[in-house]
Amino acid sequence: MRGGFTALAELLTIAQRSSLGNTLAIRGVADHLHVLLSLPATLAVSKAMQLLKGKSSKWLRETFSELRRDGFAWQEGFGAFSIGVSGVKDTVE
Repeated sequence: MRGGFTALAELLTIAQRSSLGNTLAIRGVADHLHVLLSLPATLAVSKAMQLLKGKSSKWLRETFSELRRDGFAWQEGFGAFSIGVSGVKDTVE
């Protein structure tokens, strides 16, 4: 996919606009992303992932025609881990 850095920056923006709390970091390679979010206590992780995957899928298919043509979809499921505030810096680095 062309414009990888720009795409990650846009995913950050999508996460912020999706009321997901604070997006602290997004890192990725061609087929894999790690997203560090600070979620409000009222938002379930599963709902946050539903919003992020849904909105980002729409944006990716609209922005990159090859993904629309190839039938882009995120993998089913996700992994989630919790960290304390003191672990944010080490996790991001």
